[in-house]
Amino acid sequence: MFLDTPQKPPRTLRYVEKAFDLVKSKKHVRDVVILNESGHPVMSTMDRDDAVQFPDLFKLIEENWNTL
Repeated sequence: MFLDTPQKPPRTLRYVEKAFDLVKSKKHVRDVVILNESGHPVMSTMDRDDAVQFPDLFKLIEENWNTL
């Protein structure tokens, strides 16, 4: 009676690297951070400390935005 919900396709390392390079090559892009579903950086052009801190700032903005 119920259809199975479609599952997300698995993201391979090759897929992530290709997306990373594509975004990084765009004009006016300064830094790139790719996060996993948990919000942890997987790849980044930033140094490690900034790459870990940056997603937390976006999460804080998102939480505050949702309370408006």
